[in-house]
Amino acid sequence: MAKKTKQKTASSATALAAYTMYAPEGLKPHIRTFWAGMAVRLKDAGQGGVPARLTWNQSEEDLWRAPNLLLTQTCGYPMMKGITGAVRLVATPS
Repeated sequence: MAKKTKQKTASSATALAAYTMYAPEGLKPHIRTFWAGMAVRLKDAGQGGVPARLTWNQSEEDLWRAPNLLLTQTCGYPMMKGITGAVRLVATPS
């Protein structure tokens, strides 16, 4: 998972969160359930602007560079070669 590094999300503006990279149609209901729990935990931890729903209609490249990105996914290659400095690695799920 990657998180934007250069700009903190303003609590009054809703951020973007997306899990589109590894999201075949059959997994989307499970991903939505995962996000519902994650959103609650982020809000409880004091993170402002947490979106209630995931964004599904933007390319990964656009998401990685969005100024209001909160959380998304990437695989290793873009993380190390294309978006280094634009986002920060926050977790490697297994």
